[in-house]
Amino acid sequence: MCGLVCQKWNRIIQNEMLNRKIDFTFPKIEQKIHSFFGNVDSFPLQSRVSREVIRKTIAKSENLLSINFTGCTRLDEFQIFGSICKYPITETLQELNLSEMQEKITDYGFRNICKFKSLRKLSLATCAMINDFHIELIVNSCENLEDINLDNCFLLTDRSIQSITSKLKSKLKKLSIASCPSITETCLIYLFDNECTSLESLDLSNISVFQIEGEQRNDKKKEQENENENEEKKVIKSKEKELEKEQEKEQEKEKEKEKEKEKENESENEKEKDKDKEKTINNNENSGLESDFNSEDFEMQEYLSQILFQFGQACNKLKTLNLNDHSELNESCLIILISELTELETLYLDGCEVTDNLIKTISETCPKLETLSIQDADISVNSLSYLFESCECLTNLNLNYVDGINDDLFTFLIEQNKNDRAISVLQLTANCVSDYGVKYFIENSCWTNQIRELDLENCLYLSDHTLAFLSQYSPQIKVLSVSCCPITDQGLVFVANNCKKLISLNINDCEKITSKSLDLICSQLIYLKGLSVRNTQMEDSSLQLLSQSNPYITMLALPDCKKITDKGLVYLSNGCKMLQWIDCQNCSQITTKAIQTLSLACDDLQMFNISGIPNLNPLILSKIKSHKFNHFSIELDFWKCIYEDSLDSDDVTDSETDSETDSEN
Repeated sequence: MCGLVCQKWNRIIQNEMLNRKIDFTFPKIEQKIHSFFGNVDSFPLQSRVSREVIRKTIAKSENLLSINFTGCTRLDEFQIFGSICKYPITETLQELNLSEMQEKITDYGFRNICKFKSLRKLSLATCAMINDFHIELIVNSCENLEDINLDNCFLLTDRSIQSITSKLKSKLKKLSIASCPSITETCLIYLFDNECTSLESLDLSNISVFQIEGEQRNDKKKEQENENENEEKKVIKSKEKELEKEQEKEQEKEKEKEKEKEKENESENEKEKDKDKEKTINNNENSGLESDFNSEDFEMQEYLSQILFQFGQACNKLKTLNLNDHSELNESCLIILISELTELETLYLDGCEVTDNLIKTISETCPKLETLSIQDADISVNSLSYLFESCECLTNLNLNYVDGINDDLFTFLIEQNKNDRAISVLQLTANCVSDYGVKYFIENSCWTNQIRELDLENCLYLSDHTLAFLSQYSPQIKVLSVSCCPITDQGLVFVANNCKKLISLNINDCEKITSKSLDLICSQLIYLKGLSVRNTQMEDSSLQLLSQSNPYITMLALPDCKKITDKGLVYLSNGCKMLQWIDCQNCSQITTKAIQTLSLACDDLQMFNISGIPNLNPLILSKIKSHKFNHFSIELDFWKCIYEDSLDSDDVTDSETDSETDSEN
């Protein structure tokens, strides 16, 4: 039918490149947008695609190279592979994504993956049933794999990494094993032993690497401490027995003459000397045990340093490395590793032991670095001098919760601005920056025109002046967060009038903001896709303006906005048809009728948080859930456990739901 519209459309339809990639997933929310909206990932988007749609689509795609089934949980493995394996794409398919399929893919599905001999990219993240045996089967059959994603696969162990590295070796370019609790530091040994020299990206965040040895070491220390306590108790008991015997002897000797008493006094003095000697001996033994502990720590650090050094030498082409939440790696271990990785472009060290010396090492060995995240680091502003002098490509910098950051950072950035680099993403959550520093930076830096994302959340020394400077000198900004900052309507007016290209705005817990500025935000910022206004004075009038001026918004957070009523949700249902995620927690004036209206009007709606709203009707919610199928998630609070069975049961008839709606109306 599309080919009959015009000649141009006809030529497009006949293009062989058109059906090379097919994505059956639900429209994705951009990472930039939902980064300020809390734990959105706990409600994964799911697709409603059917088996018939897959069969017809693939039948018309002879040159198919990529298929994405992320979140298609309504399909089982028989429907997916039964549709795919009937066609000759098993010999040509290069990319297959089965992420977030939970327990839908089992042994049958993993064995069918082995039929795709030409696969280069495979994603099985959050496939809970995959194990080491399945990985071995897949790797032995798909010998051309270059990119493997195994995040959140809890059954995998080091044996899977051994199978991957021993078979693929230098072909492997990207490997992600984040949040795999059974994988240890042995995976690094397999990587350098099997010569994975082409590896460019490695994600080891939130896994137990380097922690098992540390736990064993702590257990040994506890055992030795317990043994020492037992020995001390034995010594004390033996001393008590000796004292009792001595007292008996003293009573007998009291009856003797004075000469004998003198001799006894001399013997007691000698015994006291002996006790002092015993104490000194025990103290020496305890100090020896402490030195043993220190030697064990030193040996452990040497062991880790050797592994990291060999891994760094073997995989020195790494461009992306994620080591978030590995506090067990000390400064020396990280320096040894990073000093070998000269090609790094992206580095994540959130929660690691980042010091000034490590920053110097990064600046000396990673001149191509573009993205650096060192959240919760213990560094000074002066250490960043080496970073900006050497890393000329640095554009993304995360300094959230770094205590040593203040206004000196901005003055220093101006002084070091010798090259034409441009910081486009700057995150400074909970830092001691003020209006003075921001103003100095914006007025004197050539970077201000290039800033695209700025996070100033919980910076308590900022005011409306910062938003005024920002809107005047950086009108191109797209993502802005000033949550928990002491700003008022005046600052938001500057943003609404000048920052027209904003796609995400977070003003959570800015209690001084009223509907006056919120009306401007909702009417002027027509490109907004994400808006979070928790605990503000948002009213129905603002939602009406939002629905009229911005029909493309996908995420809306309205928790603790007490003035919102059913009218506001009705306005959204009429204008914002593309909503995917909405949070109305503790909006006490909303009723079940408005929730039903909005849920049924927005076909793309995936998550609706209505926790904290009283007097909701579980039967109507059940009807909403049945209409939206299994892809729809309703987040409730304390009464969720009470009505959970009624929400999921099929016993609720349409007559009952209709009677409830009539009674409510």
